[in-house]
Amino acid sequence: MAIGVRLHFPNATTAQYDEVLRLMGLTQRGAGPAGLLFHWAAEDSGGMLVTDVWRELERFEQFARDEIGPFSRQAGITAAPETALSVVYNYNFRPAGELPLPGAPIAVVMDYEGSLAQYDEVMDMMDIPREGPGPEGNLFHWVSEIDGVIRITDVWQDRETFDDFAEHQIKPYTTKVGVAAPATVTFYDLHNYFTAGA
Repeated sequence: MAIGVRLHFPNATTAQYDEVLRLMGLTQRGAGPAGLLFHWAAEDSGGMLVTDVWRELERFEQFARDEIGPFSRQAGITAAPETALSVVYNYNFRPAGELPLPGAPIAVVMDYEGSLAQYDEVMDMMDIPREGPGPEGNLFHWVSEIDGVIRITDVWQDRETFDDFAEHQIKPYTTKVGVAAPATVTFYDLHNYFTAGA
């Protein structure tokens, strides 16, 4: 079962994040480690926000113990991250070799007051397959039910592509199934992202 992971490292910097990646042997916008489906990182609230989806909780826990913890300390990140986990209901992504090289990628986190059945209806109307590639310009997407809301986390190649998709796809179809506009929408300018290899 895929698991969503949200890690906030208070007071961490992009330079420290970059050093952790270097120590892990990972390349920005390349392929992630074994077991990771996708990852993005952005500055947030005076620190670094990292959002991942892993194929299995056990693999994430092993990676956190063997690599995230030790390499973060080595890069000077002393505070443990604030961590939130959630079961992933659905995801879409493009493998690392198929990712475009956008100039200004963004993450969008949307909380809807609706049901997973309504989410399924919208995905069917948009003709987006389960666990396959998403629409053009969408690098990855995942959804979880968290505290009674449907949280959708996407990464898009740029804000313009997302805005166009939201106006012509998300808005009409969510309205059609009776779901109101999202209660919250948060945008992040990405520092880095990567996905699983092909």
